[in-house]
Amino acid sequence: MGRAGLGGLRLAAVRGPQDPRRVNALIKDIERNGNEGIGKPEALKHGFQRYWSRRITDEHRLVYKLAGDEIRIAACRYHYERS
Repeated sequence: MGRAGLGGLRLAAVRGPQDPRRVNALIKDIERNGNEGIGKPEALKHGFQRYWSRRITDEHRLVYKLAGDEIRIAACRYHYERS
């Protein structure tokens, strides 16, 4: 997991009790189902063609890619600005 991904997990733990559980549930689902399952998995485009995104909340996304039997997390916070 990248440095940005770990920072996002730490922030999720501070933000509220639902976010870390949601991130853990998404990661477990990725382990079981690959790029299908909960969180509305979406393949990213352009320079991120091998990456996928899943919803943590309306504002935050878990961005990852599968590399063999590893899940490589690129980010787990922010995606859309709050209005």
